[in-house]
Amino acid sequence: MPSEHSTHPLARRITDYGQFAYPVADNIDTYLGILYEGKLYETLCAGYPGREIVLNLTHAYGLISHEIFWTENDTYKEALDALPVLADHIAETELSLGDLYHVSEIVENFYDWDPDGHGPTHLTRLNQTIISLTTLFDRPAYRDAIYDALKDKSRSEFSELISMANWFYGEDEFDLFFSFAEVQPVEALDSAHWLIGMSDPQRETFITWARDHMPSGLSLSEGARTQDYDEIVTQILDRVIWQEEHILKAAQDRLDFTVWGLCSANKFMAANAAYLLEDLPVSQWPEGSQAIIAKLYEEMEPNWTSFKSKGGKGHYTTHKERLGSLLEKANQPS
Repeated sequence: MPSEHSTHPLARRITDYGQFAYPVADNIDTYLGILYEGKLYETLCAGYPGREIVLNLTHAYGLISHEIFWTENDTYKEALDALPVLADHIAETELSLGDLYHVSEIVENFYDWDPDGHGPTHLTRLNQTIISLTTLFDRPAYRDAIYDALKDKSRSEFSELISMANWFYGEDEFDLFFSFAEVQPVEALDSAHWLIGMSDPQRETFITWARDHMPSGLSLSEGARTQDYDEIVTQILDRVIWQEEHILKAAQDRLDFTVWGLCSANKFMAANAAYLLEDLPVSQWPEGSQAIIAKLYEEMEPNWTSFKSKGGKGHYTTHKERLGSLLEKANQPS
């Protein structure tokens, strides 16, 4: 049965607006228009507006706060003015783990400074509000709930729990994500940011674990691209190749994962593995790799794009161009 607040404009979810699959940021102005018609600031200032409204707005601010914090836009003024009042209401509302995560998004978005360390002037006047939201995580009940939930690696929101534990309690992100990966590798590797900045022992731990999932006895003989990898191996290969600068520090690791990738029946997986050879002299390429690269070159359409990343930067090119460059390099005189 809908509550008395469910039809209130402030209880309408931001995800109900705009077109499917479009970024929430594209719909912020439209959504704020709905909130302003519902007298956002006035309603919050009048007193506690009801649990449903408070939690819905907490979710909405989690999604829009980065945009409204870091952009000078007069449209955002009322939403920014209303946040301190909303924070007071959040503090008197019982929050679930999901609600706490939305609060954490607001906090993290506030501290997501621009490269110069400066931002809009309204950030300064919101500082105390953000501090008040941060102190919610000091409450023993919320802290205990997060730590208790972290014991269950089957939880669908485990990444969100890790984010909160890392941000508010200083828990090591790699250790938490790796413990998650041991139970749910596909889900844990869905985002690979935790593989950036690993220590050497952490990298060795991850590589050893990843190798245990890979097939043995593969070589790059003719017709080697026969491996229809399962979801776990595919996810591991994809993440290792994508984050190769952070993971494949050892030469043998780079060569082994190149071979595993080149053996994939998926031409895009194989091509991405081939790009692990771009910075290696041809003399260090695995035997048989040139023939596979030549075959991949034939299979690629001229307009199929590839993103070439290096040192945190990158640009778009085509698979045809990258594979062609590898072949040119292979055919150059020693």
